[in-house]
Amino acid sequence: MHSYQPSPAITERDFDMVNGAIELKIRAATAGYMLRSWIIDCLRDNSLCGSEYCVRLNDSLAIYGAKNAMLAPGFRSLDKQEQVRSVT
Repeated sequence: MHSYQPSPAITERDFDMVNGAIELKIRAATAGYMLRSWIIDCLRDNSLCGSEYCVRLNDSLAIYGAKNAMLAPGFRSLDKQEQVRSVT
C-alpha cells in the first residue's frame, strides 16, 4: 500500500490485499505493462505522489532485467539510479 493513499481500506479491498500487500507472480514480458496499467509506484523510495498512486512496489529489484520495465511508473534501471546518485 502506498503511504500517500488517503483510503487504504478501499484500496485493500479493490486489489484483494491481505494486510496491505499482494504478492503476484507474473511473466517478465508483461511486468512493465501490468505495473503501468495498475499505476504502481516503482521508484526505490516510493516517492511518486498523487492520488493515482494507490499501490507501491515493495521490491524494485523484482523487475530488474525485465525488458519492458521502463514502462513502469518511476522505474529507473540500476545504471540510471547510480548516475543520479553520483551527480547529486
